[in-house]
Amino acid sequence: MKILVSFVVVSFGLIGTMARAQDTSVNVNTLTAPELAVVPVIDGNLDDPAWAQVPAVRVTGSGDSPAATAPGDLDITMQVAWDKETNALYFAFNVKDDVFVNVLGLGSSVGSSGWQNERMELILNGLNTGEASHGENSEFHTQYTFDLPNTIDDSPVGLADIPVSTEFIAVPVLEGIDGSIIPSVWPFNLNDGYVQSAAMIRVTNPQVDTWMEAPVEWNWEFKIVVYEQLFNASATGIDMADQANIDNGYLDFFEDAVHVIHILRDHDVIGLSPQQNDADEFDIPPTREHQQNTTNRAGNWDSSAELTGLILLPAQVNVADWPIQ
Repeated sequence: MKILVSFVVVSFGLIGTMARAQDTSVNVNTLTAPELAVVPVIDGNLDDPAWAQVPAVRVTGSGDSPAATAPGDLDITMQVAWDKETNALYFAFNVKDDVFVNVLGLGSSVGSSGWQNERMELILNGLNTGEASHGENSEFHTQYTFDLPNTIDDSPVGLADIPVSTEFIAVPVLEGIDGSIIPSVWPFNLNDGYVQSAAMIRVTNPQVDTWMEAPVEWNWEFKIVVYEQLFNASATGIDMADQANIDNGYLDFFEDAVHVIHILRDHDVIGLSPQQNDADEFDIPPTREHQQNTTNRAGNWDSSAELTGLILLPAQVNVADWPIQ
């Protein structure tokens, strides 16, 4: 695959050139995603050969909280690609953080403080509408939330029983969709045909013997089927506590006829904002110090005009670096 991408720095971010004329005027900036020749295994291991064919970009924009400025304090690289056969977007993130304080491993499912947690929020708008009325909890925007296990020793879903390691080790990911479907009980695993995630984490200081407040590096890996319209669970009448729904990852929710799946095609533009949160100081509830995204804008779930336009490019022979120029 060969992806030729040039970037021009503007006041709000990066604007990428595209293979043919596209209406991306509703977006803060744009970037491109190649079509995959082979899909990666979603396991948190970014050494998968599929990712070697996908360029990477740094995620440095400020969100609702200021972006971190010190080296090693929330350094993020992102890779994005798509696949026609599975009709899904694929994401790979590498995050380096000097202090890992994750006190709400259940994320937004416990009270209203999940957004303060060290979690990834992926906002997608399949129609790239650019309309301000399409907010976080509307059917046109979908905000996926992904939480790592927390670092409190007495946590029921924590890292306390996972040995501290300087090698990458797999940890569970807790999945939800804000305003649509937040599972009420563990395992918080949505149906892999529509939302699939994995994470691996390691400490970066061999002298550290606990996860709490340790310097860490972790990988996120996601596969997501994009919807043009995705309503909340109450619109489908799904019982969130029903064991059958829990066991199949709420498959009935994703396949309900009220929802509209977006069919991915060459040169589609998908509204996107990845938002990584960072809580550097131990506190319950946590206090978020940083949030980083691709838009350099705060409150960017209020409109697709606040999102990055992700342009889907066809498969190429090979891939070049993805420089910011």
